[in-house]
Formats: sequence, structure tokens, C-alpha cells
Amino acid sequence: MSSQKILLFLFLTPFVFASKCKKKDEKDTDEQTIEIARPEATIQVLGIDPEKMDAGLSFPASISGTGFEDGAVVMIGMDSVPEAVFVSENMLSLSVPPMDPGTYDIYVENPSGQSHTLRAGLIIRELEPELSMECRDMTVYFDLDRSTITAESQELLLAKSECFGVMDIQVRVEGHCDERGTTEYNIALGQRRADSVKQYLLTQGVPLSAVETVSYGEERPVVSGSSEEAWSQNRRAVITISD
Repeated sequence: MSSQKILLFLFLTPFVFASKCKKKDEKDTDEQTIEIARPEATIQVLGIDPEKMDAGLSFPASISGTGFEDGAVVMIGMDSVPEAVFVSENMLSLSVPPMDPGTYDIYVENPSGQSHTLRAGLIIRELEPELSMECRDMTVYFDLDRSTITAESQELLLAKSECFGVMDIQVRVEGHCDERGTTEYNIALGQRRADSVKQYLLTQGVPLSAVETVSYGEERPVVSGSSEEAWSQNRRAVITISD
């Protein structure tokens, strides 16, 4: 082979290998699968309703937020709440037990392990001394399928009416029923019971703006079971106060 051909071969060889490597790299790139990471749903606790309550009183509450799962665990401060109920991915329902005065964090953890804490979400207040013995939650009971306040319940309400009429006190009346009857019927009956209590309080001088009502029908029994003893305890109106 002449010296000119040898020089030409040596000159062209790097370009041939570079071309082959380039094609191989391009082929490898084309065959690669690009994975796009999708963000997972994130749990977040946004608030609790009510956010303020008096010490020593149990009360129903709801936690709002995002990403809740069925079976989520709720803690208020250092105590777990065993009766937390999954309503939707945006709401949990629970019954808060009596608590001491203070400010409490709200912690929610999903079964999947995701968790979030709302700092200082709940405030438990200490009642003023002059109201602490009088302004407490109370319950009145009703006869079967009735929303008329009994004479005994009227006496109880009359004794508390002055307390309920105190300025800046808000009264919430919750109507409840036993398990018998349709959901629609019990919601309506619970509302009539709550309205009966409200109307009686208004006749005793409690301001209209200070009283609100809600019906839970048979959804929140205080006693489980299908006996007359259980039913009689669940036919009720619960009165709670806040400011």
C-alpha cells in the first residue's frame, strides 16, 4: 500500500467511528422511556368547627381539609379521638370529649401514613365563675314521634333561660331521634324538636340572634341498641353554649 493511501485511511478512520457512535447514541436515546412523576394527593388539615368551646363540655365537631382517607386517625393535643368518622376526602366528623382549658393542635394521619398537623386549631376556654355552675350543656327528652316539650323539660329550660340569655352567649339546639323511621322523617322530626326548644327559649327572653338549630335525625345516637330504654335516650334535643 502506498504511503498516500495509508495517510488517507488514518485520516478517515476517526470520522467513521464517530458516525457509528453517534447513530448508536441516537438509537439508545430514542428507545429510552421518559417517566413523568405525578404528585401524590397531600393531606392537609384546614380547620375544625367549632374552633372554640368551653372547658368540661363534650361536643360534636367536623374537621375540614384535603386528602382525608377512610380510617384516618385524629388526635387533639396528645389525646386520640376514637369516634372520628370519615365523611369525605374533605371532611371528618367526630365527638370531642370534655377537655381542660388550653390551645390544642389538630393532628390527622391517614392509613397510608400521610399526616398533617394544624397548630393551635382548637381553643378550649374556661367559663366565667358566675356562669360555670349554670351555663352547661343540657338535654331534654321527647315522647315517641312527638316534638312537644314536656312539663318536666319546661321546668329545666325555665331554670336555665336566664343563663342562656346572657349577652355574648350563643345557644345551639341539636334535634335527635331514635333509629325508627326513615332518614327523611327523622331529620324533619329532629328539626321540629330543636325548633320547639328554640321557641320556648325565645318566650323566656333569649334573643333570637343567640339561638341556632340543627337536626341530626337518627345519625348520632347517644345510646346504642334497639330497645325502648335506648330509644327513649335518643329522642332528645341537646343544648350547647358558646360565645
